[in-house]
Amino acid sequence: MLDLQQEKCDDGSSFPSRFLTSRETIMPTAINGVGTTYFGKKNQNIYQGTCEFCGKPSQLIDYDTRYCICVLFIPVIPLGKKRILGECSHCRQHRSMRLSDWEDSVEAAVTECMLNMKNNPDDVNAAIELHQTFHQSGKEKEAAEIARLIKERFPRDFEAHFYLTTWYEIIGRPDEVRKSMQRAYELAPDNPLAKRGMAVVHIQQGELEKAEKLVDEIDRDSEHYDSGVLFLLAQAYQGQGKHDKAHAIFEKLNQTDPGFAKNRDFSKAVRRSEKTLGKRDSIVRPTPFYQQPWLIAVAILLLLVGGVTAYSFFLGGNRTVFLVNGLQKPISVRIDDETYQVAPGAEQKVSIAEGTHSVSLEGPPEEAQKHEPYEFTIESGFFDRLLDSSVTILDPSESAVYMHAIEYYSSNEDVDLLQKSLDNSSIFMFEKVRQFEDIDYPFQELPEEITVSNASTDRIYEKSAINLLDPGNGEAWFALEMVGVNGLTDEQKRERKIQLAERFLPDMEEVETFSLSENDQFLLSMYCVTLSTPEQYERAEAIFTQFLKEHPDDFDWVDTWFAAMENADREAEGRARISELAKEHPEVGAFQYVEALISPTFTEQKEILEDLHKRYPENLRLLLNLRRSCFTAQEFERAIEFDKKILAIEEGNRGGRFGEDEQETTTLPTTSEPNLFQLYCYYNLGQTELIEAYFQNLNISAPSDVYKMFVEFRVMQLLAEGREAEADEYLEEWKTSFSKLYEANSDYAERYAELLKDFWAGNDQAALDLISSSEDFSYDRGRRVELTILAGADYIATTEQLLEENGIGVEYSSNYDENELYDEAYLELFTVRLMLASKLMSEGKPADAQEQLESLLGKEWEDVDDREALEQMVDETPVTWQELQDLKIHYANRRMAFTYAALKYPELKPQVAEYLAHFWSTDALGVRLSAELLKNAPSEQQEAPEPPSTSFDDGLPLMVRAVVPAKGGIRACTPFGRGAEARG
Repeated sequence: MLDLQQEKCDDGSSFPSRFLTSRETIMPTAINGVGTTYFGKKNQNIYQGTCEFCGKPSQLIDYDTRYCICVLFIPVIPLGKKRILGECSHCRQHRSMRLSDWEDSVEAAVTECMLNMKNNPDDVNAAIELHQTFHQSGKEKEAAEIARLIKERFPRDFEAHFYLTTWYEIIGRPDEVRKSMQRAYELAPDNPLAKRGMAVVHIQQGELEKAEKLVDEIDRDSEHYDSGVLFLLAQAYQGQGKHDKAHAIFEKLNQTDPGFAKNRDFSKAVRRSEKTLGKRDSIVRPTPFYQQPWLIAVAILLLLVGGVTAYSFFLGGNRTVFLVNGLQKPISVRIDDETYQVAPGAEQKVSIAEGTHSVSLEGPPEEAQKHEPYEFTIESGFFDRLLDSSVTILDPSESAVYMHAIEYYSSNEDVDLLQKSLDNSSIFMFEKVRQFEDIDYPFQELPEEITVSNASTDRIYEKSAINLLDPGNGEAWFALEMVGVNGLTDEQKRERKIQLAERFLPDMEEVETFSLSENDQFLLSMYCVTLSTPEQYERAEAIFTQFLKEHPDDFDWVDTWFAAMENADREAEGRARISELAKEHPEVGAFQYVEALISPTFTEQKEILEDLHKRYPENLRLLLNLRRSCFTAQEFERAIEFDKKILAIEEGNRGGRFGEDEQETTTLPTTSEPNLFQLYCYYNLGQTELIEAYFQNLNISAPSDVYKMFVEFRVMQLLAEGREAEADEYLEEWKTSFSKLYEANSDYAERYAELLKDFWAGNDQAALDLISSSEDFSYDRGRRVELTILAGADYIATTEQLLEENGIGVEYSSNYDENELYDEAYLELFTVRLMLASKLMSEGKPADAQEQLESLLGKEWEDVDDREALEQMVDETPVTWQELQDLKIHYANRRMAFTYAALKYPELKPQVAEYLAHFWSTDALGVRLSAELLKNAPSEQQEAPEPPSTSFDDGLPLMVRAVVPAKGGIRACTPFGRGAEARG
């Protein structure tokens, strides 16, 4: 190989100095595998030269790489990209630059050199500088073009041909090296550089005598004299078997250049010739013992083994353990002789040595006395712990709930990764010790996405984490419902929830001294809707009793208490206990309130509620029930009074607590006049002048969802009063407003108006066809059932099919959220069965009608009043008008229940007709059917007095002909959305 050096820069480096404005000579360093390193090599540029650090002729390399922090020699954290410059093949030292700086420098250098050559086309140095810039920046195609240009433009320039010789040698083109060097020697045969280069060419061609002659002609004191060329000549003689000539050259080198003679390659070559020649005395010094290769290898091996051993022992003495606390107060934990504090609902990371350790809970005292000290062991193999990612969790108070979360990542959208994650993740509760293997994110959030190679994005990648769950705010409770439930029965899922609640709720001995926090109250409510045994109910009842003694005006726990009774099948015992508590503690209003709700008649219930109102005039729950009771009793003035109090307390936020609809108490922002509930009250009172005054100030043209339902009410009123032209005008304004608000469904208003006209005009089949053919009316399934019955053709089979398609009357579930849908569906199912039974009764089929209602017996209902009302209705014992009025039934079913009673007992028809004429509410499913059936039913008594012609006809409200339900508005035939109204 030629040993020609590249032209050096001013500072001795073999790179253009313009590239090195921000050079670094800091080498990556790792101790026991921990430190910094380079990762990867790109855009390599390999060439021969002399290392600026060790001074040896060697192969140098430039390349792009990534600078990283490494652990166990594995790159883990990237610190940036660098350009490595002139890395020596012997000492590995080099310079480096930030890759971005290198690229900027290359661009600037190329531009500068091209401009210089353009301005100086006859300057060989400008051409060489441009070529060198292209070569050093890795642009070999451009470098080759400039080399061709140099040969053509400077055919008789020694510097040009000698430089090209160097470049050809670097890129590995030996024929071009020989030709170019021959031409350079011909141009300057006396130049020491030419002689040295030509000597190398002769050596490569085996013309050793010619080479030796040229080398001898170079003055040894000249800066161009190179011992390396003489060494190459000696090695060439060795290759030809002329060891005597080779040894002579070795002796000469040993005398003239003692530093070069210390080179290991020189020593090996000398010993080879001496061995061949049989020389006993060597001209080189023997290798010291401490420099023996085998000894160095052993030392490196011992250092590596020692480092690994030290690191393994370090890990063994510093294993990570997490202390967790699920309580709402801090805990104090002792591990061996060390005490640690863990914050409420948090984890604490500690380090301990491998082995067996003792753990004890030191505080708080009331928890410490419940938990005995225990031991746990951490152990692992010598090599296993080097790559160990296990996690040990200690829960001394046995109060923590945590999730072993498995998350999956993939770009493949055909895989349900969420369900896969839920199925394979797990929940753990109240375990003193739990150890997990291979956890990627202990008590950290899983990342939203991970970075992988482009070729494998469709693969599914798995990551794991441990997350602490809050047991009291619903996080843990609902995680138990969804996570890791694959293969669990409903009973097993229920038992997990019961275990969670009972850990934090007081037992029978603690009830009187225990104070329920907000988290505890949440768990108590969930416990009540989940429990199933008498023992669990007694525990819940004891907690209820003590809590309500401390909070006598908290009436919001009623539904939860009833749910606990029903779930544990303790209704009779529970009601008896409530009556006892009401008598024993008359000062506790909550007991009196519950007693009111379990009272056998509507009259008794209302009396107790009225008495409680004197003591608790601002209790919202009580006001809600009183408003409903007064409305049911047709005391509409008082219902309005209570509604105004409710509005004042809630300050306009009436959603959720008000049991009928959020819209029913919505007040328009442009007026402080009556809300929708009050408008219904005024209509039932016949005070239409207040309604007229209200709508005169109402702008219905604004595209607002709030205005829409008021417009619908107005249309109903106008149609009921025979003002069809005004109703049409209002409908047109509403359609325009609706189209502005819902541009994507602008045709809905047109179709809905058509449905209303057909429905209230008695075009039942046309209305049924329209409501059945459009998905826009899928929410209005109650109206569809009513139209099916009104249309008459095979209405029973068609109705049963509709019930099945809509999931009405499904089996009861242990899922709390599903129970709410179940109760809502059963409320609607009761109304449907009442409509079918009433229709059958009108057709003279009492047995079939009775069968419709009896099909609901034995079902699990949350609404006890509806269930008891059903039991009374299927009883064959005749009822009086007073008994019917005292019937406790959900207001949405009251109209059809009264209709059925009037058909079953014709003597009640006059009173029922009179009552329903003044009982108009937002939930009016069955209004048309009721009107039709009562209109054609026989009566055994005198008909009710003729009502005012402006509001009534045949003892029934004319308004039944003008109900205009809509999405989010007055759902006259849609019972869904009633909400969980206060009982009674």
